[in-house]
Amino acid sequence: MESCFGSFKELEKQQSRGGFTTLLLGFGALLIKTSKDVIHHAMQYSRTPDVRQWCRQYLGRTLFSQRKLTFHACATEPG
Repeated sequence: MESCFGSFKELEKQQSRGGFTTLLLGFGALLIKTSKDVIHHAMQYSRTPDVRQWCRQYLGRTLFSQRKLTFHACATEPG
């Protein structure tokens, strides 16, 4: 389990602009043996818009996105 978290953190570093929270969807892939066919099937079945919709529905706003919205709101307020 510890090596999975290490792998997950390494993946997060590579995808830092996408955010940590949405990467949680892929955590299960670190726990199973994969093959070219399994990956191909998953890529065909899980389209990006579907994953984004699932994240919006079940994960909501990340802490980072909330902070970004707050900063933007404060920066655009007059005075």
